[in-house]
Amino acid sequence: MASLREPVIRYLKSNVDNYIEILKKSSDWHLNHDFTFFSREKSPEKYVEQTKTIKSIISDLETNKSKRKTEWAIEQDKYLNNLDSTLAQIVKNPAIKKKEPGTQDNKMAEQEGHISMQIH
Repeated sequence: MASLREPVIRYLKSNVDNYIEILKKSSDWHLNHDFTFFSREKSPEKYVEQTKTIKSIISDLETNKSKRKTEWAIEQDKYLNNLDSTLAQIVKNPAIKKKEPGTQDNKMAEQEGHISMQIH
């Protein structure tokens, strides 16, 4: 199962230099600001640990930039191939059909303006 952050990470990985700059800005903000929800005063060691982790990631990306670009390009190709394969299976599978407008199952989708599909 994919995590919620996966789409964000995939987007950030599209440009390693931009990713590094975002991490640097995040690190700078992190060092100069406290979280309201979980203050650094509650657990200073966790703040130090997070700061070290961010700096480690930045260092790795800067040191291994071309390696990461290659790895991420391979990941992107695999992702797109899986997506194409999944979409082709959906198109070929007659068990997947568009729900009829106005059905109970489709009521919420219509309200939100979504097209809904159902597998039988």
